[in-house]
Amino acid sequence: MATNPFTTGYAPANTQAKKKQKVSLLILVIVYLFTFIGFTLLVVSQATTSWTVVDNFKDFVYPDEYQGLWQICLDKEMFVCTARDGQSWIYIVRAVDLLAFLVLAVVMVIFIISHINKNVRPRLATGFLMVATMLVLVGMMVYTAKAPLPRTVTKARNPYVTREFKVRFGYSYMLGWAGILLTFMAGITALLLR
Repeated sequence: MATNPFTTGYAPANTQAKKKQKVSLLILVIVYLFTFIGFTLLVVSQATTSWTVVDNFKDFVYPDEYQGLWQICLDKEMFVCTARDGQSWIYIVRAVDLLAFLVLAVVMVIFIISHINKNVRPRLATGFLMVATMLVLVGMMVYTAKAPLPRTVTKARNPYVTREFKVRFGYSYMLGWAGILLTFMAGITALLLR
């Protein structure tokens, strides 16, 4: 004798649909979170002046230098910043990063419209997330190839140097890579959306 699902309160198809809906909602929240945090990290990395740090060992003679995409700052008695101009590769990095911000803005608009209009799916943003990731990746690769390489210059290594210093990548550079990773993870996770 067959049981009627309406009288027993047990409907297997209905519970499966609810589970799928909860999983889709969880994936959507993860995509939103990764996209928002990745976008924030990219904005902070673009705006700050610590992409490359030149740490001079004799600070009283040569000030420390913090090179960003837009400014170079010297740490004398006060933090003195000047505009960064002259190198063509820095303009490429800036332009590619700004294009990525525009693409990420389109992603945010798609997310907002998908809540207003049910015909627009958040999965549509997947391609834009991948394009933004690739644009920032190109910018980071150009910066890595053209920026001063991390190194330490001391008299112990070269007795003819007059200025001892250490060049390293700063936190802005690291935030840029973290932003790439999060936007890539958001794009991959968005592929799982139904």
